[in-house]
Amino acid sequence: MKKNHNKFLWSIALFVQFLIIGNALGQVAYYSFTSSSGTYAEISGGTVSSSGSGLDDGIVSVTLPTSFVFNGTTVTTVGFSENGYLILGNTTTHGYTPISSTATSSGVISAFGVDLVANATTTETRWEQIGSEIIFQWKHFRRYLATPEQISFQIRLNTSNGQINIVYDGSSTIANSIDRTPQVGLRGSANSDFNARRLTTSIPTATPSWSNTTAASSNAHNVRFT
Repeated sequence: MKKNHNKFLWSIALFVQFLIIGNALGQVAYYSFTSSSGTYAEISGGTVSSSGSGLDDGIVSVTLPTSFVFNGTTVTTVGFSENGYLILGNTTTHGYTPISSTATSSGVISAFGVDLVANATTTETRWEQIGSEIIFQWKHFRRYLATPEQISFQIRLNTSNGQINIVYDGSSTIANSIDRTPQVGLRGSANSDFNARRLTTSIPTATPSWSNTTAASSNAHNVRFT
């Protein structure tokens, strides 16, 4: 376990959780959302999908060691995108706007859906199954043209109960720009079926913090990150 000591918009890691409720399936609107803080546990085992200072827009197909039920559909493969999201069921790119994209798939889980590139030679994507969780990790990325900047985060899929955790590590030297703000949340097989987060200078407050987002009312809404 690594305690996060890096600067970010909160003191330690932020956990964003989506968990389906009741027996309603087929719409991601039925997933409930919570956020909390804790510690960031970086994984170092498993499989490195891509690495190096040249990473930019790559997608790797991953066959899940254990199937995962998302939005009422059993998923056995995902597209692991270097642009901060998972494509469920195939590797058809959803560009830099994975929730509002019209590309087809069984769904999308977006932790930091935006144009991301490598920050350094230590940049990598990695995945590993630990117990009932399949963990996908993005390490040392930055937004395109945002120099210097370093962002690390994970999507953790719990195959026993369908829970989805998105976990953000402390990030260093965040670029002071409102360009390339990420889409964060879930999308079903159509982009009209979404459950995403929104954060601007006025919504939900005049002094936004990632620990206080509000529900997106449009599939194009994003989360301010400066």
